[in-house]
Amino acid sequence: MFKFGFELEGFCYDDNNKLIVPPKEYPTDGFPGLVELRTRGPNDLVSAYTQILMECLEYQDVTFDVAQDKFDAEQRAILRRRHEVKDCVDIRNLYGRKPRLLGDRTIASLQINISNEISHEYWDKDRVHHPAVYGLFDIPQVVKNFDEEFAADISDAGRQPGEYAIKDHNRLEYRSLPNFTFVTSFGPPAKQFINRIERCVNY
Repeated sequence: MFKFGFELEGFCYDDNNKLIVPPKEYPTDGFPGLVELRTRGPNDLVSAYTQILMECLEYQDVTFDVAQDKFDAEQRAILRRRHEVKDCVDIRNLYGRKPRLLGDRTIASLQINISNEISHEYWDKDRVHHPAVYGLFDIPQVVKNFDEEFAADISDAGRQPGEYAIKDHNRLEYRSLPNFTFVTSFGPPAKQFINRIERCVNY
């Protein structure tokens, strides 16, 4: 059974729609200029979607449908002072393409984490804990399926298809989607969005 998680990035703007540095208390990841929301633990797809949606609605002053923007020199200086070094993610490209140079642009993404749970977590009669066991799956095919299913969004945002990382040896993190892919799923389109993801993994 496939399990899922989401990571969603967004920008902060003031009342005049001017890009600002996020407040220090807002959740961020490697780059402190982007607010990053994430689900907790592997979930079924509907639960993961609901969880990230509730997180998103909690930060109504964060914009999750702008895929890229530019911080000015003063803001970049603030961000450099806030930056904390973390381990680099080994980002790969299915088609062997090199990362695009961003210049002074910052891009916001939607990342989808996928793992294949082959045995559920449980406690036996002796109260011994048995953690969930995760297995391999056809990662290249799933990445390709996402590239094809969401080709229009990837193209509209100027992103590169085929971007992914492998986490914990067998968890896929698909990294080509812009943040607005999630925002366009609000309301009635949510079921369609979930169905599109299911098609990519259950082909």
